[in-house]
Amino acid sequence: MGGKQCKPVVSVAEARKFLRPDQLLAIRSEFCQLSNSKSPRQGQIQKEVMIKWLENKFSVQLNPMILERLFQLIDLDANGFIEYPEFIIASCALIYGDEQHKMQQIFNLFDLDGNGKLTKKNYEKISAAMLRIDDAKSSHGEKVPYLQPLLQLNVAMMFAYVSTDARGIDFREWYRYANVSTVIRKFLPKDPLPLLKSHK
Repeated sequence: MGGKQCKPVVSVAEARKFLRPDQLLAIRSEFCQLSNSKSPRQGQIQKEVMIKWLENKFSVQLNPMILERLFQLIDLDANGFIEYPEFIIASCALIYGDEQHKMQQIFNLFDLDGNGKLTKKNYEKISAAMLRIDDAKSSHGEKVPYLQPLLQLNVAMMFAYVSTDARGIDFREWYRYANVSTVIRKFLPKDPLPLLKSHK
């Protein structure tokens, strides 16, 4: 799918400050398990393992192109592996963060130019992949040709409604729309299971 890197939703320092000690401990444990290492400083998560992790964190089945884009956003140094600081950021942005963290990560998914603005072209491209329009078939097993024009119309109407800048829409403008969109909200990551507290 391509696309440029975006500014991370949070920094490592911000994530550590936001997350509770028990959440940081759970993240550390999960990283060591996924990277098959005893210490997070020594570990790296392989791409295919991280893709599988991402698949399990969403309520809906994600198109492989969307998973590739998510991995690209998490792999901040673009070396093809996920190191511990990157995993902390991803866990905060996708799992343990608040709704605004998660919405910002979805916004970055659409922001293929990495400049904090969404264009109609990029929004259509990601939306088509998210909704799996190319895979859609009728009850007779035939391709559904009218879905792409409907998507283009929907995107054009959304941009006309929220955009105040011809260069594209920013996060604040998009969030106003996404906050009431049942389609966007369906793609929010699943809430984490509550962590068990140890009793002495």
